[in-house]
Amino acid sequence: MPLKINLITFHLKKHDGQSTVALRTIRYLKTLNGIDAKLITFTKDNELVKSLESENIDIINLGSDSLFYEGLDLILDYKSRKVAKYLDDDSFNVVISDDSVLLSKYKNGVTVYWCQGLPQLMPFFPFFFEKEKVVKTVASLASVYIHRKILKYIKNYDLIFSNAKTTSIIMSLFYGVLPNDVLYPPVYLDQKVVNIYNPEKYALVIVKRDYLTGIKDLIEKISEKVNVKIVGNVKIGKAITLGRVSDEELYQLYANAYVLLYPYVNELFGMIPVESMITGTPVIAFNSGGPSETIINNETGWLVNNEKDFFNKTIEIFENGYDINMRLKAHERGKLFSTQNFVSKLLDYLYKYKAPNQHN
Repeated sequence: MPLKINLITFHLKKHDGQSTVALRTIRYLKTLNGIDAKLITFTKDNELVKSLESENIDIINLGSDSLFYEGLDLILDYKSRKVAKYLDDDSFNVVISDDSVLLSKYKNGVTVYWCQGLPQLMPFFPFFFEKEKVVKTVASLASVYIHRKILKYIKNYDLIFSNAKTTSIIMSLFYGVLPNDVLYPPVYLDQKVVNIYNPEKYALVIVKRDYLTGIKDLIEKISEKVNVKIVGNVKIGKAITLGRVSDEELYQLYANAYVLLYPYVNELFGMIPVESMITGTPVIAFNSGGPSETIINNETGWLVNNEKDFFNKTIEIFENGYDINMRLKAHERGKLFSTQNFVSKLLDYLYKYKAPNQHN
């Protein structure tokens, strides 16, 4: 019998990190023999659903992914109960978004949680509440309640994975559990553009969700000295603002950049640095979180410890250059974070779990 896998996410959007993981995983599983994979989700993006159906992806869309229903799930298990109806005793039910973690209350089959972050901590991050002030107030008051529920139901999972070593540490501190392993998110896609030998002299900055907390002053200072291009609807100093761009345009911007600037300190993994390395462009980032795991210092980029060093390293690179072989090393490093590697490692664990437990 084929291995039955339900990928579960309580939201699905085109431009969302956790959704991207779900989409890349289900598409890759679809290409494998002996796998019966299904995506169970909530989304109001009907065009995305139709696109997946046209690819013969087995998708069950259970409705809106609004914050209202998210809150309702925490109180009345609204989403969890709807999903539970589709879970079989002979399936592997893989929770691939953190807002779905409470689903293990309705335990059917083998339950697997792949943690990409701790949702109850979100209201405390400045990049969240600078735009979501009302939501922040309500969510922060509910965080202790949410945390207690997660502590109760996380113990129901048969297998637990994290998206980075940093995430594993945080899980051990807040949940009192250690993941079975680290599964780095699938980032590498074959169609990405690669440019090793002909970069242009600009630094690329991608402003996530257009939140400027913690990065504006640094990028403004850098833009006074070097050519900076920004993806995002923000204006910083003398930098060129490009607004929102298509995926194809983004890959070209990655590939043609001399260096990517990634001035974030609270990133558990971070797809942007890896996507940049895949195209051949090295990265300057802080020596913390996911970038400290994915970037090899002085080989595929540079890791710095404070804003002063970040600024100085950027100026140094533009004035003195760097060995072009760094771009080749960056490309090879980025390829390690492929969908194939992610799925292969996940399937290894599922098959090993299936054998001794004799799930038919």
